[in-house]
Amino acid sequence: MAEKSSKIIIKCAGSPAETIAMLKDLKIDHVIARTSNSITIEYNNEKYLFSDNPISMREIILQRQLKKEVLDRAENLPKNTVSLMNKIKPTIYFRFHKSMYEINNHGEYFEYDNAYEVDITKAYYKTAFNLGFISEKFYNKCLNLRKSWRLRLLGSIATKKHIEYYKNGELDDVKVIENEFLSKVWRVITAEVDECMNYCCNTIYDDFLMYWVDGIYFQEKTNHDSLNKRIVESIMYNYGYDCSVEKKDKVVAVNIHNNVRVYVYKDDKQQKLFSVPKKQIKKYICNINEV
Repeated sequence: MAEKSSKIIIKCAGSPAETIAMLKDLKIDHVIARTSNSITIEYNNEKYLFSDNPISMREIILQRQLKKEVLDRAENLPKNTVSLMNKIKPTIYFRFHKSMYEINNHGEYFEYDNAYEVDITKAYYKTAFNLGFISEKFYNKCLNLRKSWRLRLLGSIATKKHIEYYKNGELDDVKVIENEFLSKVWRVITAEVDECMNYCCNTIYDDFLMYWVDGIYFQEKTNHDSLNKRIVESIMYNYGYDCSVEKKDKVVAVNIHNNVRVYVYKDDKQQKLFSVPKKQIKKYICNINEV
């Protein structure tokens, strides 16, 4: 039996709208696959790839290698990892001190001095390694990738594809393709990081300011220059993480037209900015009862 020939992948710039319209007008059979980052159009044994961000063939190959790596290790995961996958907690991604919800009027603000930031180093990749989803060899390989690739790569395991099948220019069928196991792996990874951050914010509750994904901000106690830093570092260490610590000039939370904007200053310059609608921030307030 002759082998089925693989489709040629052609990377395209711009919008796929003209190509899709042409195929429909000419009644050419085709398949459109949509993800959150790309649209692929298949016809005449060719794939046309339209992406929001430029993606190279090497990156596509790495995504395939990562999925194979995780799937190949599925049967030999640690018992703790299997337990986590059977009771996945929802990921919150960020929390705020209750004072930030109390900024009610436009232009009103709170300023927090003696502030610090502690970030988990390569949080999601270290979690994937700690939980046994990837080997040490593959983990180190990923750490050497350029940052833009690294940020996209691990999340690609949870990609959900919406597939549209067209015959004679008309939509014939629609399918949603998602690997349930890989989706659970991604959710476990993000939940584990989130649990660590949430534990940190509840442990230093009075001095906590906010956390955003894998970075936490807090004030150090006035009568102790390193207590909260040591607590946060210790918690992250117990979760199997390395981290970095940086002193900030100040953190300022401002109400701008009912959006709470959090400005982080370092060396008299704005270093970072976060923004959340005030009406949503209430559900992200750090709650000490959730320890």
